[in-house]
Amino acid sequence: MAVTVDSVLVLQEAPRVVRVTVSSDEASPTYYWYREGVLEGQGVQPWRDFTLEEGESLMVEVFDSAGATPSTGYPRRLRLSWYAVGADAYRVEYWEDDSWATEVTLPAGGRDYFVWETGVLADGAEHQFRVVPVLAENDGLPRSMTVFMVGRPDAPTVTDSYDDGTGELSGTIT
Repeated sequence: MAVTVDSVLVLQEAPRVVRVTVSSDEASPTYYWYREGVLEGQGVQPWRDFTLEEGESLMVEVFDSAGATPSTGYPRRLRLSWYAVGADAYRVEYWEDDSWATEVTLPAGGRDYFVWETGVLADGAEHQFRVVPVLAENDGLPRSMTVFMVGRPDAPTVTDSYDDGTGELSGTIT
């Protein structure tokens, strides 16, 4: 019941797509793929592709047992959810540069409940969002929320150089 990461391969840049390939000591394993502590999928395929936004680090765990417990995730995204209040649509706004900017407008479409996920948010910073019910005659009363984002630390940036003349390898980690 051990899963080994065999490779991590960058398939594409901008947006970055990374393929993680694993193996198990089980004969015919079912893999359980967790990203930031949330189950993203399960199946027998020993690889999975992940798309990363700029500035996003990948934190993935893979198990071959349904009973395994993933680590606590610290994603740098926020998932907003709210109940319908009889509006025609709902406008999600973000406080930026001293004014509200529209992120997305979601049509009501007869739904009773809504979930919307932000992009990657800056770590160690306060972020303000609000959901505004949009009615034919005017906007309804907005619901605001403020969060202080604390995410998993970014992976370090490693740069290196090799000097043919001296045979020295030097590197920097930032």
